[in-house]
Amino acid sequence: MTSSFCEARRRPSYGENVKTTYRAMAIIAAATAVTAGLSGCIDQAAPNPTVEPLHSTSFPSVGYGFSIADVVEGLDQPTGVAVSADGSRLFVSGGNGAASGIARLDDKTDAVAWLGAELGDPGLIATSPGGGVYAVDQHDDDLHVSADQGETWTSIPAATGGFAGSQAVAARDGLVVVTNGDDDSVSISVDTGATWRRVDASTGSFAGVAGVAIDDDGRILVVDSQDGGISTSADQGTTWQKIDGAQTGFTSPLAIAVGPHGEIVVTDPGAGGLARSVDGGQTWTSTSGFENAFGVAIDGEGLVYVTDDQFSLVKLAAVPGPPQDVTARWGEEPGSVTVSWRPNAVTGGAAVTEQMVSVLLDPSADQEKSLGFVRERDRDLKDSAEPEATPSAPVVQWDSTVEPDVDETSVTGITPGMDVLVTVTVTNSVGASVPTSVRLTSTPGGGDR
Repeated sequence: MTSSFCEARRRPSYGENVKTTYRAMAIIAAATAVTAGLSGCIDQAAPNPTVEPLHSTSFPSVGYGFSIADVVEGLDQPTGVAVSADGSRLFVSGGNGAASGIARLDDKTDAVAWLGAELGDPGLIATSPGGGVYAVDQHDDDLHVSADQGETWTSIPAATGGFAGSQAVAARDGLVVVTNGDDDSVSISVDTGATWRRVDASTGSFAGVAGVAIDDDGRILVVDSQDGGISTSADQGTTWQKIDGAQTGFTSPLAIAVGPHGEIVVTDPGAGGLARSVDGGQTWTSTSGFENAFGVAIDGEGLVYVTDDQFSLVKLAAVPGPPQDVTARWGEEPGSVTVSWRPNAVTGGAAVTEQMVSVLLDPSADQEKSLGFVRERDRDLKDSAEPEATPSAPVVQWDSTVEPDVDETSVTGITPGMDVLVTVTVTNSVGASVPTSVRLTSTPGGGDR
């Protein structure tokens, strides 16, 4: 009876609406406890979880490198994950069939404590730069807070914060935000939980509030499970802007995390994976292959941690962000180009291994001349007739790898009198970034300076 009770409360399959399912689980839990005459599985002593070290494995995904960690043996359905402010510890919430709680993993691999059996049913969790640990309670909507890495806890009652169907929490520099699934609102405190105010759905343009994060600039990001959008506020919830769901492409987003350099990662169980943005949410790349991606956190190195039914916890490194501020200029020597760029601070959690600089002929600039050159060079048709058709893409005339710490290089031997496209790509152990390109036009009269 106890095992099935705990299992029934655990968490939903996220094809369903988040707020409806969380509330339904709480009702089922209360009714089952009364019927069975139990105090509830949250009051039972849980066996200490054990841990296996992270190990590499293959994974059917694109754009990420994975290490699968059977981090907490018996933590059958992990929910939330958070990284301590100093990066040395992971916190994983969930249940092990006998109890709900939070496992604290020192050095990110060794479980030294099963925390907070008194916490009810902790869902998505968060840490703050000041060292606090926060957990929403899916059982009674209270917010639990620890100032000593989970050793002891205090609770902010649901009535105090106006919490109703608590979904997720985020905290930074005194700002604490809790999403409320019952009425699509958020509760906001600017004094570390002493006082609270609520922002309703119409003010924030919310549609099925789910995960929440706060970036280094204090911007609040709330992901909406129903319309796939992200509501953002840069003034502690006074005014809001919306990143539209059509722009994100999310199916049923759940949790959201912001990395040290502004990268955003969202779990999307409906699509079986994750979405990632390195430009503030304007563009997104996605990956699939998860059983049920749930919670997400990013550490100071840019490594991403995701809770998942099948794998317990997944550690990810991603491809780096694209190079920034790429510039190109003609050199003093005919046919020479100097290229410079600024490496992206978003490394993806893996060291950069190489950078590729390419110079491509740009047939859109001077089509007849460029096409003639392309066909003579690439097809050895020196006596060919008129060019036939526009190539589908520019043709590489020159490319070379440069060392990871280089941010400028010179190129020589470029065909005079032609426009070129200069592209810089960065690669780490996972793969190559999206290339950043800049077009360099030829000088009037067919020169190359």
